[in-house]
Amino acid sequence: MAQPKKRGRGRPATGVDPAVAVRLPPDVLAAVDEVAKSQQVKSRSEAMRRLVERGLAALTPRRTKGTSA
Repeated sequence: MAQPKKRGRGRPATGVDPAVAVRLPPDVLAAVDEVAKSQQVKSRSEAMRRLVERGLAALTPRRTKGTSA
């Protein structure tokens, strides 16, 4: 008879993306929470993801029609 598969140590993974820890001053964290509230975002993590994506998009040069890279 086959033995049951042993489970690994620790808590099972909850998501597919790696978790990243960051230290933020209280005023910045409060600003993130305000953005989350004003945008009706369900979590602080989601608000932070959106803010990072917007910041990265702002730094990326946009291509205009008719230009080739």
